Amino acid sequence: MNRKTWVMFITITLFASVLVSCVKVTIKEPADKAAESSGGVTEPTDRVTEPEGNDTEPAGESTEPEGNDTEPKGNDMEPAGESTEQMDEPAEPTDNTAEPAGEVANPANEPAEQAGKAPELSDDDVLELYFKAREAYEWFDMTTIPFDTEKYIDTDIGPYYEVNQKGITSKQALVDYLNGIFREDITERLMSESSDRYVESDGKLYVIPADRGTDIFKGEESYEITRSSDTEIKFTVTVEVFEDFDQENLAGYEKHDFFLEFSHHLWRFKNFGLVR
Repeated sequence: MNRKTWVMFITITLFASVLVSCVKVTIKEPADKAAESSGGVTEPTDRVTEPEGNDTEPAGESTEPEGNDTEPKGNDMEPAGESTEQMDEPAEPTDNTAEPAGEVANPANEPAEQAGKAPELSDDDVLELYFKAREAYEWFDMTTIPFDTEKYIDTDIGPYYEVNQKGITSKQALVDYLNGIFREDITERLMSESSDRYVESDGKLYVIPADRGTDIFKGEESYEITRSSDTEIKFTVTVEVFEDFDQENLAGYEKHDFFLEFSHHLWRFKNFGLVR
C-alpha cells in the first residue's frame, strides 16, 4: 500500500469515527430529550401529587362533612329508636287482650290477681273481717241469726221466727251474704248442714233458734297477721286453754290458722271455724 492510499484510509476511518460519534450524539439527544420529557412528566406527576396533597386537605375537609354525615346517621338512629317504640306500641293490644282472658277466668274460680291487683288491707281491716266472719259462722254453729221473737210461723217441728238481719230476706240473700265473707265451698257446707233451720214464707226468711253457748275452758284470744303474698293473708288466732272452768289454771294455748284470699274481687276466708 502506498502512502497516498494509506492517508486516504486513515482519512476515511477518521471520517467514519466522527460520523459514528455524531450518530451516537444524535441518538443520545432524543434519549435525553425523552428523559427530559420524562422528567417533565415527572414534574407534572409531582404537581399531580401536590393536588393529591391538596386533595388530602379537601379530604380532611370532606371528613367534616363525613362527620356531619355521621350526625345525620346518629339522627337516623333516633328514628330507628322511635320506630322500635312504634313496634312496641302495637304489642300493647296483645297485652290488653290477655287481660279479658284473666277476667273470663275468674268465674271459673281462677286467682283474681289476673283481673287486677288486690286492694291492700290494714290490720284493722283484717280484724274486722275476722269478727264479721266469726259472727256469721256462729249463726250456724253456736247461736242463731238475729230474729224477731214476735213474728213467727208454726210448723210441725215448732215455731220459726222471722229473720231481722238487715238485707237478708231469703235463703239466696243469706247465701250471697256468706259468699261475701267465705269461699263458696264453706257457704255450701253451712247451708247444707242447716237446711232445716231456715224456711221461706210469703217472701220472708224464718229461722228456728238453736244455741249451744261457748267452751268455758277457753279464755282470751290473741291475733297475728302474716301477709303471705299480695293475694293471701294468714290470720292466726291463739286462744288460752284452762284446766278448770273457773279459768284459774292455765294449761296452755291453741293456735288456729285461717287464710284470707283475694278472689272474685273480694277478700274472703278459704277456711274457717270457731276456736271456742
